[in-house]
Amino acid sequence: DESGRRRPEVVPGSDVLISCDKLILATGQEIRLPFELDPGSLSLKEGRVEKFAKPPLFFLEDLGTVAEVIGAGHRIAQAVMETLEKRSEPKAPEEKQEVVRFEDLNLNYFRKEPSVALKEIPVERSVSSFEEVVQPYTIDEARAEAQRCFSCGACNGCDNCYRYCPDMAVIKQDGKYEVHLDYCKGCLVCFEECPRHAIEVVGLPTQGGKAFWRERVRNFKIIG
Repeated sequence: DESGRRRPEVVPGSDVLISCDKLILATGQEIRLPFELDPGSLSLKEGRVEKFAKPPLFFLEDLGTVAEVIGAGHRIAQAVMETLEKRSEPKAPEEKQEVVRFEDLNLNYFRKEPSVALKEIPVERSVSSFEEVVQPYTIDEARAEAQRCFSCGACNGCDNCYRYCPDMAVIKQDGKYEVHLDYCKGCLVCFEECPRHAIEVVGLPTQGGKAFWRERVRNFKIIG
């Protein structure tokens, strides 16, 4: 049309009947409620379930991915159970961490591997069937693609912090690491040599002679 957007047009005689057991609509629709709803009384926040009116109605923000839909289903079910049983479950605090950026990684410890190319069926097959155009990975291809993951921000026990600490302030015990602040002088060698940015610096030893750290993973413990 005039705005440059695609506009579907009906082709006469192109109607097709498809037998199916279930039909799921995924088109944008407006909610028709049996009462007036003040738009200002409902504020949807990301990932939250809002309960409104009596009998209660449960609202969610617009969902964009399959993972969001699955999570929303769990949250709605939890909210319905709480309402029916007249109880309120304590909300677990959300742990917010900064996303590890590509430039935060120490790429000296990774080798470059090409991605697995996606396979597509021939055009003559795609236009005459409902077969998936882009073919899924084989098991070996999926494993190869998964092995390219940097595991950003996650410790995988590479021992770099333990091996390179000049003051032996990093202690390894039962496969886990402990940073002993009584010996740590804040040289940041462990931070610089961590391939995946699993160690995050919070403070340097400007006062009290100690460095303070915030660990990203559970197998890193601060002592002293």
